[in-house]
Amino acid sequence: MVDDYSIRLYEGGWTGKLPQEILEQIVLSRVRGLTWASTLMGPAIGEDAALIDLGSCVMAVHSDPITESHFSVGSLAVDVASNDIAVRGVRPQWMLVDVLMPVGSLLSSLSAVVSELSSEARRLGIEIVGGHTEASPGLKHAIVIATVMGCGRHDYIVTTAGAKEGDIVIQVNPTAMEATAIIANDFKDLLLGAGLSESEISEASSLISRASIMNYALPLAERRLVTSMHDITEGGLIGATYEVAKASGHDITIYSDSVVVEDITRKIFTALKMDPLKSMGSGSFIATVRPENKERVLELLRDLGVKSSVIGVVGGSSRTPKLIVKGKGSEQVYSSPPEDEVAKLWSRGREPND
Repeated sequence: MVDDYSIRLYEGGWTGKLPQEILEQIVLSRVRGLTWASTLMGPAIGEDAALIDLGSCVMAVHSDPITESHFSVGSLAVDVASNDIAVRGVRPQWMLVDVLMPVGSLLSSLSAVVSELSSEARRLGIEIVGGHTEASPGLKHAIVIATVMGCGRHDYIVTTAGAKEGDIVIQVNPTAMEATAIIANDFKDLLLGAGLSESEISEASSLISRASIMNYALPLAERRLVTSMHDITEGGLIGATYEVAKASGHDITIYSDSVVVEDITRKIFTALKMDPLKSMGSGSFIATVRPENKERVLELLRDLGVKSSVIGVVGGSSRTPKLIVKGKGSEQVYSSPPEDEVAKLWSRGREPND
């Protein structure tokens, strides 16, 4: 139970996700209630999408807004929401999308957002079946909210809670690519001030094209090679791995030196004195696998042309699961997700590229 003082700390406003204990007390505890027999998974911390048994298939449903980026909001909306379906072992098929524009927006700005949405949805084979578009008072930039659905086979379904003691933790695709691209575009002035070149900033911006994980997550689920999968979003790799620990009820240890980070990401985060392991990372996900399946998983990922790395192990069960991050001569223990580094930039109260 969160005390009243802790809740009052957030009543003046917050940036990014709510702390999990406050989310549980104020939101999740109140929205849970009526449960249909067909509901296999409802709202739960760390779980990526709701699961509904339709008999012939299991429907996965997830909704996500794009709020902490001013660029590529259309394509990001498709990728971020569909990633949460893919790590369930379900192919994203249908999407509802709400596009909220600032009052006074040019129609050309709306057209650019919708063009991004439709182009990325077609590329991934997702049909846009409805939604809503409006100019909303009080907005400073476009906000896109995507709800993605798909139907999958019962025996392909994967949950975050499925991680088991002794599982190997595998990172798929470099972490913090999304954060790198957002910083390169929305906070370009910071990078120029830190001495990065225009070509380096352009390279960083291009990482946004790798935000989808669908083509890597689905083959793992379809071959039944994973016990759990969880995509890396706000809070970064550390936040995502902690959520696997929380959902599964097991301690997890990861080794920071084994985490894959692109060179341009490392350069940018070093220059800004930020931690890529605590930064939003759409385009990357965590998979846990039984030790006997490790080599099959790594070989499959190599064949798919994606970078991967064994970064840790799932430990014993715990009533208070924690994540242990070990580095060279250091060890940090997390009993909650960290604040996202990009969210910290926004919380400083500055407009991007001031």
